[in-house]
Amino acid sequence: MKSLLAAAAILAAVASPALAQGETAAVESGRYTMERSGDGFLRLDTRTGVVSFCGQKDGAWGCNPVSDDRQALAEEIQKLETENRLLRERVLELEGKPAAEGKPPELKLPTDAEMNQLMTWFETWVVRFLAFVRTLTGEPQGQSI
Repeated sequence: MKSLLAAAAILAAVASPALAQGETAAVESGRYTMERSGDGFLRLDTRTGVVSFCGQKDGAWGCNPVSDDRQALAEEIQKLETENRLLRERVLELEGKPAAEGKPPELKLPTDAEMNQLMTWFETWVVRFLAFVRTLTGEPQGQSI
């Protein structure tokens, strides 16, 4: 029994400095910084960025994380980016165009035949319009453009 007590005493004597040194290393490493705030402390974990409020409640000390708006904002941005992408795809779908990631829409110009057809239509329209105006103003109809 004496040998068992002696072994426990030796183990405690050897382990105490090692445990104290481990705690000191954690404090000296600067992982946490503490600032007094009201009736407690704000604790910043410099590795993770988590802020906690530490205080005494009902005779016991405890730390509770402080709400972090950065995470909520990051989630909202992600939600809006996803919604924006889906809406863009829907617009392309409704316009009958394939959803091409990162590609600008292809511009289709009219052919020469289509341009000639358009110009013929426009000339005919102008001639008829001027004839109508001449009718209203009483000018002779035989004049051309």
